[in-house]
Parts: sequence; structure tokens; C-alpha cells
Amino acid sequence: MFYHFYEFGRIKPYLDSTFLKPLWGTASFGWVGVDLFFVLSGFLITSILLNTKESPKYFKSFYGRRAVRIFPLYFLCLLIYYHVPLSIFHHPEGQLYEGHQIWFFTYLANWKTGLWVSDELSLFWSLCVEEQFYLIWPLVVWVTGRRAFPWVCLGVIAASLGTGIAFEFAGLPRMFILMATVPRAQALVFGSLLAWFVRQSWLFRVTEYLKLVLPASFGLMLVCALNPSYFRGLYTLEMLIAAVSFSSLLLCCVTESDGLAARIMRSRLLCSFGKYSYAIYVLHAWVMYYVAHFVSNTLGPHVSSPALLLTAFFVAVFSAGYLAGVLSWHVLEKHFLRLKRFFPYAGSPLAPASSEPAVLAEAAVIEA
Repeated sequence: MFYHFYEFGRIKPYLDSTFLKPLWGTASFGWVGVDLFFVLSGFLITSILLNTKESPKYFKSFYGRRAVRIFPLYFLCLLIYYHVPLSIFHHPEGQLYEGHQIWFFTYLANWKTGLWVSDELSLFWSLCVEEQFYLIWPLVVWVTGRRAFPWVCLGVIAASLGTGIAFEFAGLPRMFILMATVPRAQALVFGSLLAWFVRQSWLFRVTEYLKLVLPASFGLMLVCALNPSYFRGLYTLEMLIAAVSFSSLLLCCVTESDGLAARIMRSRLLCSFGKYSYAIYVLHAWVMYYVAHFVSNTLGPHVSSPALLLTAFFVAVFSAGYLAGVLSWHVLEKHFLRLKRFFPYAGSPLAPASSEPAVLAEAAVIEA
């Protein structure tokens, strides 16, 4: 959201006129936030699949529960965008890309959005990657044995990394590489590998060594964000660094439930954002565009201080985004989530192989 706030929120002129300009120059690296989303998703989804693998309704329950969570708000937004004649929706260059509909309705738009003029729907590329992962990964988990699973994950990560590098050397556009499923799959599969990793009896014997990865990887990510003249890394390698960094952070939270990182992540504020995060994600581009436009037109002519106007932008946009998430949850989402009762994981205790408290807590979270 910070990245999109900088890119799409009409605030760049105000930031560039303040002392914050050098700091906000690193906002262009904010795209790595999607990799945190992918790592978390891979971890939680694979945890569900590993816990319910023996359920006779494994596929039906998984796909049914994902559908009632994701489809209603997403398809409602598409229908409004394409078929409701409301002038409030902004279309680039004043035209509606009718030919793009099929790509969004089939969750394949991420293979094309990197080649299009950006609009509000372009941000759904990451949801398309997620849906493709949801479609394929349950079968991978189901057919793969416990011992073979980590090797399958490592193989997919290597293939993802190699494909991304090949795309770059082939001269494909940067946005295509950043949005295509195969190069971005490495973060999802890192999270999946972590879901297997935390179930091993030897977990706590090796985590002390793995803690060294956390500061090293985040240090590399900082170098990528600053983008010094002597460093020009491949985009695919930057995605790898982000995936390793966020996987290390997640492992730290899971294995040290009383640690600083885990306590921060359990804060009421972040948990509240987590509850409404899906709607905030789906709606935030529209919210940012129109709220920032309103603030700019209303306060811009009357406020001479860029810092004060920037503060107004920030408060208005993030408050409106959060409010949109709350309204979506209570008006639409929670009612559809009640349908999950029709898709139980019958015959599965939903218990992980390990009895470690952190892993049991994680199993409780994913079913909440």
C-alpha cells in the first residue's frame, strides 16, 4: 500500500518538495510487499493441505472454502467495473478495455497486465498468481510423499529462478517478469517449504543457525532498495532475496512465539488489518485514486505546506482504505464465509505431525 500510495496516490509532487524525497525514492522497491503476501499464503495454504491430506473431501473442501472466500468480492468488482455505468470509475485514456475481461474473469490477467496500460484492475495480477497456485498446488501436495515434498519444492524454486533469469536475458519487459506466474512462484513455494520444515522434529536444532539468514537477507534487500550505482541486480534475484527474507522472518515468528517479531505481528492493529486485508487489497487502488483526487482538489489550493498536505493525503487514504475493508467484511464477506460449513474437512483431525506448541498454534490459526 505504501508503494501504491507513492506510485498512484497523486502525492509524488508533494513528496519531492520535502526533505523526505531521498527516503521515498526507495518506495519504488515496495513491490516486494507482494512477496511477503506470497510467502504467507504458501505457508498457510500448504499447512492446510498437509493437515488435511487424508481427508476424503480433500479437494472439494479446499476448493469450496477458497471459492467462498475469494470469488464474491472479486467478481462483484469485475461486474461493476465492466457492466455498471458509473462515472466514478477511472479508465485510462477514457476508454474501457473490453477485450481484457476474459483474462480477469479466468484469473489469467497476470500474463498480460505487464504489457497493458495500467488501470485499477491491473493490481489483481497477484490474485491471479494466487488462484493459479491454488488450482495446481493441492494436486502436487496430494501426489507427493512426505520425504519427496521438500525436493519437489526445491525443484520448483530452481525452475522459477531459472525461468525468471531466462526471461530477463530474453529481453522481456520488466513488468511482465514481475507479474508472470513462474518467476513469482518462488516466494509461494518458499512458504510451502517452510510449512513442511516446521513439522520436522529437528526444527529447533537448526533454527539457531538459520537466524543468521534473517539479518543477512534483509541487508541485501536494503541494498536492492537503495539501488546504488555499483549494484544492478537481476529482478529475479531481487525476488529471491525478498522470498528468503520474508521466509526467515516467518520462521522466526513461528519458532519464537515470545520473540519481538512474533509479539509485533500479534498486535491488535496488525491483526485487525489482517482480518480486513483481502478487501483492502481488492479495493485500495480505487480508494487511493479517488480519495487522493478529492484531497488534492479540496485542500490543495488552500494548504501551502507540502508536509501538511502530505499528512492529509496519508490519513485520508489509509483511513478510507481501512473503512472500505471493514464495510466489505460486514456487508458481504462474512456472510459468504458462513458457507464454509458446507465444505468441512471430514475425517481429518487437522493436526500437524509435530506436537511443538508453535506448530499447533499455527494449525489453529489457519482454521480460524
